[in-house]
Amino acid sequence: EEVLESGDEMKSEVGRVGDGAWVDETVEWLEDEEARDEPDLEVLKLQPLVEQWKNLVRSKGRERTEGQLEYIQSVLGPQPPATKPWSFALWLAGLINPLPALGVALEIRPAVLSADSAAEALEVAGYGL
Repeated sequence: EEVLESGDEMKSEVGRVGDGAWVDETVEWLEDEEARDEPDLEVLKLQPLVEQWKNLVRSKGRERTEGQLEYIQSVLGPQPPATKPWSFALWLAGLINPLPALGVALEIRPAVLSADSAAEALEVAGYGL
């Protein structure tokens, strides 16, 4: 097993972290999600709620710094299409639970990341909205 040094790309499932401690957790690297033929109905339901949520964050002055929401969106990239439900769920979790936190939503990232299906991840992300 290979020891990773700072700046090395991930080459092994086991490596060293910054303080030199051993980590024995495995990481599963996923392939990019293939677009489905039809839009996911749950994503279609959530899309207008995302816009409503963003408007509420801005109108209620919940950004910790001016432009925080725009910065978060620039880091996350564009909203994935309804034909990519996993990607949409992960994007949504990053939007509503960013670091540094906005402090406006339940912590959903662990549940979304550990979901067994796109439908489960979308359900959890929807609760966060």
